[in-house]
Amino acid sequence: MENTVLQSETLSAVFMPRRGGKLASLVYRPAGMQMLAQPPGAYPPLRAGMPFGEGDASGFDDVFPSMGEAGKEGEWPPVPDHGMIWTSPMEASYTEGGLLLHLWADGWDYRKTARLDEDTLRLRWEIRNDASAARPFCWVCHCLWQLDQDTVFLYPPSGREARDVLKPGAPSCDVIPSPPPDGSMAKFYFSRPLQTGQCGCIWPTRGVNMSMRWDAAELPYLGFWITNGGWRGDRNFAFEPGLSYYDTLSESSASGTLRTAGPGETVSFELMITLGKT
Repeated sequence: MENTVLQSETLSAVFMPRRGGKLASLVYRPAGMQMLAQPPGAYPPLRAGMPFGEGDASGFDDVFPSMGEAGKEGEWPPVPDHGMIWTSPMEASYTEGGLLLHLWADGWDYRKTARLDEDTLRLRWEIRNDASAARPFCWVCHCLWQLDQDTVFLYPPSGREARDVLKPGAPSCDVIPSPPPDGSMAKFYFSRPLQTGQCGCIWPTRGVNMSMRWDAAELPYLGFWITNGGWRGDRNFAFEPGLSYYDTLSESSASGTLRTAGPGETVSFELMITLGKT
């Protein structure tokens, strides 16, 4: 199936099944504004295992079964940069529950369902291990939003203490309240499991706000990525709810939070994204 569109009076969402089920566009219709980060030009061709930096690095991609190559030689097989989903074509169909995006690869049965309820995009994942042995995995929300210089970030009510994982050995600190200086980037991970799955932002110039909500018991950890021209010249940010601390097999194992799915086990979780007028 080619690109698929879900539309309500408030939102228009475009998915790209051939590009890993990417949510490529999310438009707030009352203002006619595109809120997801967009590629600078045409979407480049994809190939399995390609570096993420050679891709479009836009919209909402799924990171699974790890953000990057496993760091423990021989313990796990190599994992493609940002996982295997974003370069894999998915099957798409419409069901009573909404748009179903489905991939079976490497012994994983991976399903994502999307539907719109006026101002809210509701997403649900069901991931089943079809292998005969238990396997470790990570899943991370990689939803890149447009960055304005006056964007205000709204963090979980449980606190803002985090660590910039791009600076090894750096102490925990309060995560940034607004965009960093031009030409910089940062990647924070919140130091403790979340009590409430909630975050968002305000784009004052656009007059639009966004909230993300999920069950913290299902996705207990949160990362925050931002580049203000520091990576490839891109300007975007992402709240990254995930299953573990943080997003690779090796780091999650080191933190004692790595998830494992037994043979035939299904892991499921949901995420809701709401856009509104400020």
